[in-house]
Amino acid sequence: MRGTSEQKEKTARLPSAIIRIAKEPGARILVKGSPGTGKTSLALEIASTVSKAILVTRGWDASGIKARFPWLPMDDMAVLDVASWLGGDGLDNTTLPERVRVLGLQVSGLGTNFSEALVVIDDVCAFLSGLPRGDLHELHSSFLDVLSGTLRNPVLLISPEESSPVLESRADAVMALHDDLLDGRVMRLLDIVKLRGAARRSKRVPFTLASGRFVAGMLLGRVDIANAGRWIVSPDPPGNYSTGSEKVDLVYQECFKLASFNLMEIDPDLPFSASNFFLSPIINFLWQNRAVVLAPMTGINTILLGKNDFTLYVDAEMLASNFRVLEERTGTITECRPYLIQIENRERDLFKTFLEVYDSFMSKNKYSPLFSIIELTSLDYRNDVMLKQILNHAKFVKNANIIEFAIVNSGVDPEFKAQLASIATSHTKLHNGESGVTLFTGMQPRSPHFFVELDVPTIPKIRIIPVV
Repeated sequence: MRGTSEQKEKTARLPSAIIRIAKEPGARILVKGSPGTGKTSLALEIASTVSKAILVTRGWDASGIKARFPWLPMDDMAVLDVASWLGGDGLDNTTLPERVRVLGLQVSGLGTNFSEALVVIDDVCAFLSGLPRGDLHELHSSFLDVLSGTLRNPVLLISPEESSPVLESRADAVMALHDDLLDGRVMRLLDIVKLRGAARRSKRVPFTLASGRFVAGMLLGRVDIANAGRWIVSPDPPGNYSTGSEKVDLVYQECFKLASFNLMEIDPDLPFSASNFFLSPIINFLWQNRAVVLAPMTGINTILLGKNDFTLYVDAEMLASNFRVLEERTGTITECRPYLIQIENRERDLFKTFLEVYDSFMSKNKYSPLFSIIELTSLDYRNDVMLKQILNHAKFVKNANIIEFAIVNSGVDPEFKAQLASIATSHTKLHNGESGVTLFTGMQPRSPHFFVELDVPTIPKIRIIPVV
């Protein structure tokens, strides 16, 4: 945990307001939730951002904490095991004032280096065990009164109780952790119920306990255009083709298989930065002299491409040689960009033109793989001629040198979605989660949810982090 306070904050994935309160003398923070929801992980993540921290626990020593949380540096943390207090008798035969007095003595005994340390009590119920629990509200009120008279340190209380009215009312910040279900998969959520100095409305933050550490989901950011770097080609993993992002290739290996027709649902309210998910494989293919074909419903200005970011990483020669966009003509203007092919009628011309482009690329590029993205709608499903062409196209793709993603809006006709899923090699979903966090989910083969994030700010490579 060595390093400046600012350095520690940068490595943590927490709301900044929580970190600020955790450093204020006399502050009280409550973290509550059922067992297994990640309360201790959250508390230790907060503790890792302050200069000094003290963990008050029962039955755990420093070596036990280190074994359970190997990522946690212990240089600036002290562990107080209440079971070892009072000659090993613990606290069972003591009164509430005596317990808090001993706590104060233990904290002061750590020296001036810990005089302003964040004190984490894990958990309140264990610390108060054995005391008469007739009126729980009164017990909690007395506990806070005695604690305030003994410690001026900021204190974080961990409670397994879903409802602690007194603790909540007197806390400067209240956070509730719970598990939810989204598409039949676990979605971990942190509810910031109360935050001193902020409007009293709950904010939900998705998080994961990947690698045993509390990690809040982050917004999928845009590339820093002013400092855009040169594209770095991602090599193909064994037996597959690269998504353009090595950290996706390592975690989710089901997508980029040759001769595959892959269904992907996308939410209509995805942030435009989600285009990075598609930019990464498109750019990676083009840099390897491989062909890319797009057939979006809205032409070149689409979330599937992110045109302004895209042109930072490819040149005119790449576009002219190996990139094609199939766009239905909407006016009388003839497009002069060499990579844009205008078709007169989507139903009549789309798949015919696709075959012509495919044959041209195969002969030119010596049958190297082609990556394609085609956007489909409920209107296609309601058109019997178009539907038949889509199904025939999918069969063709699954016997050709093509990796294709068929993109549908998540609100598309359920029957159409089911029909496409039944013939798809894979079925995935890219959706907008709580607090605008972008999620990627494998529907078939089944996977957990993943947070989708920009891996580096200068090129549109992404990483995905499993929600576990």
